[in-house]
Amino acid sequence: MLAFLVFGTVLVLLAGLLYFIKIRVHIRIIMVINQNQGLLDSKIAFWGNEKWQKQYHFPISFRTIMSFWREGLLKNRKQRQLPVWLSRLSTAQKIDFLLELRPIISRLLAAVHIKNLYWKTVYGGEDAMDTALRTGSIWAVKGVFKSILSSVSCLENMQISVTPDFHQQRLWSLFSGIFQMRLVHIILVGAHIIIWMVRGYWRGSTATRRKSVQSSHRGINENCYAEY
Repeated sequence: MLAFLVFGTVLVLLAGLLYFIKIRVHIRIIMVINQNQGLLDSKIAFWGNEKWQKQYHFPISFRTIMSFWREGLLKNRKQRQLPVWLSRLSTAQKIDFLLELRPIISRLLAAVHIKNLYWKTVYGGEDAMDTALRTGSIWAVKGVFKSILSSVSCLENMQISVTPDFHQQRLWSLFSGIFQMRLVHIILVGAHIIIWMVRGYWRGSTATRRKSVQSSHRGINENCYAEY
């Protein structure tokens, strides 16, 4: 009896400790693309201590980026290969399986607390019309992003801005914010994802076994090509 009480007390203290521990991450991403080259500067800091920072310089001009973006809109994207266990499921089973992931993602996003989210963009196109049209499109994308993020997570103090540049072709964007989440929520969501993947793998294996059993039991008048 005493051992049971000690075990229960330790379990309660551990659960309380996991609940009060918070993971705080500060993310800052700066992207600059002008007529000559591009720059991507990213930094991730945990609890205010800088742990990871990278800078990437790539010799891609603004015109190359825009032409690649236009070609991507015109061409159909190649279908990505699904995992073997997921490809074995039927279309209805795939839809049901993916729908089961929605509440898991909702729980994860609902537990995220976002502070001081700042997203600023400066865009300059080939001419005034191109600059105005794409600036409006960026405003629309940011508005949708803000509405979705505020509806699924705890968001406070988000600032977005889009500034047109009619003098030169360039793209400058700054994304910065503080993301905070309790450790117990991360553990619970991770456990749900593992269960979700194991369940999908089991369904795929079961579907494969059913197909093999059905193909091995042919009819009396059926040959090896399933023909009568």
